[in-house]
Amino acid sequence: MKRAAKRLDYAAPGKPAVALVLGTDHRFIDGKAPGRSDTMMLIRTDPASHTVSLLSFPRDMSVEIHCPGRATWVDKINAAYPTCGPLGSLETVKALGCTEVQGYLLSKPRAAADVLELIAGFGRKAAAAA
Repeated sequence: MKRAAKRLDYAAPGKPAVALVLGTDHRFIDGKAPGRSDTMMLIRTDPASHTVSLLSFPRDMSVEIHCPGRATWVDKINAAYPTCGPLGSLETVKALGCTEVQGYLLSKPRAAADVLELIAGFGRKAAAAA
């Protein structure tokens, strides 16, 4: 997660911000494996227009996976997380054309509460900067 955090873009106060949300699950039988990302979406908040936009990626969407230190390959988009961790998911999404991502949230099964908390946090930061 620290490696992925280093690849995030600067979020200017009062400007739109984009966060990558990864909803993951980890079953007991997975052992030490990282689990899977069943949900992957971008959330964009715009404090100027007071809007929130969501873009959800179908987990079976075929894309080029980008993992640092490895050659790219084509697979389902949700293969980036268990193979390369949050950094692989972030780099894969950025390669699709979303070049600026200012935050990410790795969420376990309580995803809805985490997403609402993230949106509220962006709103508080934007209001404080205004």
